[in-house]
Amino acid sequence: MGNLYSGWAELSDVEVTGKTTPPEDVTNFQLVIQGSKAFLTWDQVSDLDVIHGGNYWLRYTSDTTANWGSSTDITRYIPGNTSSYLAPLLSGRYLLKAVDSSGNESINAIAINTNFADILNLNAVYTSTQHPNFGNDTSNTGVNDSNTTNISYDSDNQAIELSTETLATGTHDLYLFTGTNKDIIDTYDSTQNSITDSGGTDYVAANIFDSATGDFDDRTGNFDDTVHTTNKLVDENATFTSSLVGYIVRNVDDDVTATVTALDNSTTLTLDADIFQGGNEQYRFEVQPNILRDLTVDFTTASVSLVGRTVRLDDDSEAIITAVDSNGTECTLDSDLFEDGHNLDYHIEWGPNQIFDSSATFDSSVVGKTIYNTTQSTSTTVSAFVSTKELTLTDPIFEHRDGDSYSIQIISADNKLRDTGASFDSTMLNRLVVNTTIDNNTSVVSVDSSTELTLSSNIFTSDQDGYRIEGDVSSTGYYYFTDDSIDLGTTYTSRVIADYKTDSFDNNELFDVTTGLFDSRTGLFDGSDISSTNAQLEVRTTTDDPASSGATWSDWTKLFIGDYTARAFEFRLKLTADTVTQNIRVTGLSVTIDMPDTVKRAYGVTTDSGTNNGTKVITYTTPFKTTPTVGITLTTTDDNNIYHQISSSDNEGFTVTFYDNSTSQASQETFNWISVGY
Repeated sequence: MGNLYSGWAELSDVEVTGKTTPPEDVTNFQLVIQGSKAFLTWDQVSDLDVIHGGNYWLRYTSDTTANWGSSTDITRYIPGNTSSYLAPLLSGRYLLKAVDSSGNESINAIAINTNFADILNLNAVYTSTQHPNFGNDTSNTGVNDSNTTNISYDSDNQAIELSTETLATGTHDLYLFTGTNKDIIDTYDSTQNSITDSGGTDYVAANIFDSATGDFDDRTGNFDDTVHTTNKLVDENATFTSSLVGYIVRNVDDDVTATVTALDNSTTLTLDADIFQGGNEQYRFEVQPNILRDLTVDFTTASVSLVGRTVRLDDDSEAIITAVDSNGTECTLDSDLFEDGHNLDYHIEWGPNQIFDSSATFDSSVVGKTIYNTTQSTSTTVSAFVSTKELTLTDPIFEHRDGDSYSIQIISADNKLRDTGASFDSTMLNRLVVNTTIDNNTSVVSVDSSTELTLSSNIFTSDQDGYRIEGDVSSTGYYYFTDDSIDLGTTYTSRVIADYKTDSFDNNELFDVTTGLFDSRTGLFDGSDISSTNAQLEVRTTTDDPASSGATWSDWTKLFIGDYTARAFEFRLKLTADTVTQNIRVTGLSVTIDMPDTVKRAYGVTTDSGTNNGTKVITYTTPFKTTPTVGITLTTTDDNNIYHQISSSDNEGFTVTFYDNSTSQASQETFNWISVGY
């Protein structure tokens, strides 16, 4: 036979998939009741890596609208080569997925709803509901239980979640600086010395009669009068100097003033007004009303420049210093502050638009910030940085306010977290910041310094808000139920049903945390699909008295919805995350222990004889949880006059006594009994 050849073939537009492809969804999910069980069937998927080495994953929830993530496992290990399973009969929703040998699960779960379990007359003997507080408001239970680890309570969502590594905690400083304004400049709180010289009496000694020399007949003028010269001050005893030019001279007797305009000689001054006309009048020299004169200080030695500072009197009148005279004892003012007197108390202030705090360490970053006079409830902005102790303000909010408290606030729009006691570093970048006072959060955009961070949004609106900067999410956490143990009183077979609601999120991909333009975002609205987190209920049981120190408990095992034989139960929730930025939030969690109705009966029972003739005490081998309903049927006679009474009926048994028609106890009787309850 010769060789056979075929022509070559070309294959195009073919997608080759490998082990990462999820198996197909399960179809044709059906339920048939078989006693107290639900016989579930489905069409087997065609994926070979499900049939060989794979499995089916069955879950349940009492909420007929809930999804896969809010359901509880019945079993994860139904062999992949089967298409049926006998599960506990429950009212609610069953959900099913296929899982291949690599652990890839089908994308969508198939679901079936049922209320058939209602015919079982299940009786809820105990329900433990953990949400919404999860024990957060109670000590030593729930999230506060000493056994609970790596779990935190989110009061904003009333949920629990895996706790995160804390990179930093502290108190946000809404204010850059706080302190007390010192309005008065140190030392310059004294008394104005308006009088420069007490002066004397103006007269001409040679013209007084009893002191004149020469012949009387040679004298001219009035008999005993001063020679009066207009606009002159003449004092034969004086030693006037040119320094008096510009000073005020006051006629003390008449209280009128003039200004010295020239020095004629050591005994005569020229004035700008004629104030001495009577002779022998008292006078004194004063500084101009726009001069501050204080002989007790030296203004030239001030630690800061006094030019531009405010001089204020006790009556709140004020003037501004325009110059400090070189003699050190005088300052020139921009107005006649001392026009109406001398020896007036004064003080020099920093200025109506200034703030001074000797303990402050201001810097240029405060320019433009809001400053509050917290004593007077007024505010303005900082217009200029003068020194580490002094700032210039836009408005005079500290005028006359020595000792007022102040605060310089970080403007809300700055989106800052500032903590003067912190030591922030580059590890904070892009981390989640939580305002622990009002449960707000955002992310770190930049690390400005060891004490300041820029955030993607403003979450701090008041001073002293607490904060927490979150790091990596814990990989595993356990939440212990607030019920230390659930004691049924004796050993029963009970059906345990659990419900919980969860959702997963990425700390770095929340919509209100993510930075950048919205249109530049790809993927889901609030982060990428989360697949690394999981929640699993666990249970342990005992047939002993749980309050006994010698009680033997089973190991913690994964809770599968079904029937458990035990006296007491303990429950915990295990949360896991395989990615350090992904977390899982639990917003609902409850467990219900159900008992189906139980029937106990006996036939052909004979009452006691002797003193207890006609009476029988029945004790149940296994007590009921509650007192059951008891029925009696007499089988030894057809006498309608025989009747019975049941006494002492409880969950452990009952006593029945038969009587004849004369109300005396009857002879031995045979009867049947039936008790129905749980």
